[in-house]
Amino acid sequence: MNSFEAGNNLGGTENIKHLEIERKWLIDISKLPQNLDIYPNKKLVAGYYRGEANEKVRIRQEGDKYFKVMKGHPTDGGMVRDIGLGDIEITKEEFERLWPLSEGRRLSKTRYFIPIDSFMAELDVYDDFKNTGFYTIEVEFTNTEDGKKFTPPEWFGREVTSKEEYSSRNLASKGVPKDF
Repeated sequence: MNSFEAGNNLGGTENIKHLEIERKWLIDISKLPQNLDIYPNKKLVAGYYRGEANEKVRIRQEGDKYFKVMKGHPTDGGMVRDIGLGDIEITKEEFERLWPLSEGRRLSKTRYFIPIDSFMAELDVYDDFKNTGFYTIEVEFTNTEDGKKFTPPEWFGREVTSKEEYSSRNLASKGVPKDF
């Protein structure tokens, strides 16, 4: 996760805001310039639920590491999202305690890391959607200017950054969108 940290001049980390700045596209896997097997990848399992104050929470397992993040509403055409303190590493025990809260709102996927110019694209191959041809790719940016200027390669398909139905949270709870 690349994030931009914004704060005020009061000092202390409690005032730091992490912003996730990214754009998302659908892709046709047959148009990839090379075989996916040549790119580094990792298996991710994520669950989504609402916290005690109705905030959106994601928990995720990446190998033997576990994380929790609270995500705000998207802005700037869906490209920018406040992620509070960012990904916070949690214990396996805490993950297992929280996991039942995500029942019916889970995703399992393999994420491939593909360099594109000076950026790192993250292509997701979803275990639950393998036979549908549904794949997404995200590119994260350190600022909105880079995000707006970025020109995707020809093998990227339709951009879905501003489409909430393509968010991982909605994919986990509702499946592949009807307009796919």
